Amino acid sequence: MKLVFLFLVLLYSPFCSPINFLSPHFISTLVKLKLDSYIERIIQNPRCASDFKLWISSLLRGELWAISMLDASAKLNSGFLMGNIYSFGNYEQCLAINEPVGGSLIKGQYCNLFLEPLNHTFDQMVQLMGVDPVPPLVKETLFVSDVCIPHSCTSQDMNHLWDALEQVLKPRARFVFRDEYCHHEGKPVRPTAVDTFSFLFFGGIFVTVLASTAYDIYLHYTKSQKNLLVIFSLYTNSKKLLSTRLENSSLTCLYGLKFFSMLWIAFNHFLLVRAVLPNSNGIYIATEWKNRFENSIFISPQYAVETYFCIGGLLISYVQLKYSEKFKINVLSFYMHRILRLTPALLATMLLYLSVIKHVLEGPIWLLMMKKIVGNCSSRWWATVLLVSNFLPFRQQCIEQSWYLSVDTHLYLIAPLILFQIKRRFSRVVLAIVAICFFSMVYSFVMVLVHKLKAVLILDTDDKYLSYIYLSPINHAPAWLFGVLTGYLLHRQDSKIIHMTKTTNLILWAASLGTTTLLILGQTVTTRNSNNFVLSAVINSFARPLWSLAVCFMIFSCSTGHGGFVNTFLSHPLFIVLGKLTYSMFLTHLGVIDVLLAGSMRHPGYFSNFDIFCDFWGIFVVILACSTVMCLVFETPVLALMQSVARRNHAVLKKPDES
Repeated sequence: MKLVFLFLVLLYSPFCSPINFLSPHFISTLVKLKLDSYIERIIQNPRCASDFKLWISSLLRGELWAISMLDASAKLNSGFLMGNIYSFGNYEQCLAINEPVGGSLIKGQYCNLFLEPLNHTFDQMVQLMGVDPVPPLVKETLFVSDVCIPHSCTSQDMNHLWDALEQVLKPRARFVFRDEYCHHEGKPVRPTAVDTFSFLFFGGIFVTVLASTAYDIYLHYTKSQKNLLVIFSLYTNSKKLLSTRLENSSLTCLYGLKFFSMLWIAFNHFLLVRAVLPNSNGIYIATEWKNRFENSIFISPQYAVETYFCIGGLLISYVQLKYSEKFKINVLSFYMHRILRLTPALLATMLLYLSVIKHVLEGPIWLLMMKKIVGNCSSRWWATVLLVSNFLPFRQQCIEQSWYLSVDTHLYLIAPLILFQIKRRFSRVVLAIVAICFFSMVYSFVMVLVHKLKAVLILDTDDKYLSYIYLSPINHAPAWLFGVLTGYLLHRQDSKIIHMTKTTNLILWAASLGTTTLLILGQTVTTRNSNNFVLSAVINSFARPLWSLAVCFMIFSCSTGHGGFVNTFLSHPLFIVLGKLTYSMFLTHLGVIDVLLAGSMRHPGYFSNFDIFCDFWGIFVVILACSTVMCLVFETPVLALMQSVARRNHAVLKKPDES
């Protein structure tokens, strides 16, 4: 009896090679054992039991298709103790099996098999590799293997088989099959109501864009006056995107700053996804890599996020204060402008996540990735739409990066309170901002010490850090408020050249660049002292405000004529165009990264800075292309419509004065 179970273990174990049991002596032993009766007793599904027996008998006869099914299943990787723990099978080889045997058609079914350690053996296995304590990143890297089985077998059938083996062999871990992680050719895909709506929606948008573009071209050649029917025209919208004529010519440095901050974020997200996906040197990532000073910039993406909060606060105050000189600020219109500006592209991205990208590619880990993306959006879409996703656990969010929009919107809600007071009671507003910043720093300091949180976001992050620090509006308030003050100062100066001595300017630039450099290098210092929670509390309390002050000075200097070659570089026409794509790039980049990495991976990768750098630029080209489409189709038309409505409202407001 135990020999039969041992055979079944060897048959599907990812840790064994077919060479181990295809000897004549072993085969003759198996023939004497009545495998058929045992399989029928264990597997209740008659079709699965029949196909399983046919496969075993064909395997014993040495038939190529049966050997191919076994060969397509995973084997134990070399370098297991270095973190090479994900065992890939051969996806295409498994799905290519389509063999008529004994009146039955057997197809290959590729399944992800999950290892669930018993009695805390997961941590013990990781500690055996020299990692103690076990970082959250390693815990997210599942022990997964892949197997090829007959397509008639369900996860319930295979789990029953393993349960029978478990009773006899008493292993310290169990393998679990799940139907949602199994795929075979011809597997029925039942579209949901959301899928139907999404394809009708995108089809309608496609037809609208074509019709609007054709109409726009017709008006162009007939030299007729254009109207709102051309707002979806690719011809007009492309010209707007490529135009470098700007209303606020003194703030051109913001475009370059936005683009490079977005590039930093995209690169870091690419690096993080690559680190979580199977790597042959996974332990190196979680231990040695993060402690190297040359990698400091790779583990400091939160500073790029703070730069965006600075820019957001600056633009709100500068643009609205400039607008208030001619027109009265309407609070309802102020909030509606925000909703209309963000929502269309955000909803389009959500529909892509829910219904489209799951059909783009396939591969060994495709279903694992799609389960995370589609599953989160199916159950948590409402939080993203309502812009409250930052209150959810990070790993349950739909469009994970959308937490930024939620936090920024919460800060946006208090903007009218500041704008209505800053002109009349500037000193009081400054005192209130200082008080809020002080409270934010104290809050961060206390939360880190109470909950023993670490300071580095990318590798040692746990859910508590994300909830109490990273996703909390109060921690990002200083950057946003410093931006508001900078916008007010720029408005007061009315973009005039401020007289500042060259020495003073150089000292302030040196201080700003030195501060940002030290903060980036400080990330590696904190990783090397990850259990020093006082150091972590100091970093979390002071790093964001200091970075924000440095960035605000750089923007102020560039916008008032003291930026020199830095302003010239950031204001280059190329960066003005790319800067217009940053919102669409923000929405699409992580989905593109997930799709291309999950769809192309067929074996564990090797994690190194050189490989990451080279691989990223190929994917970044796709990100730019997708961002351009999103901008032209969902972002630019909405802006054109909002501008048209604003012009009409301003015309109505001017009529009483003109009469």
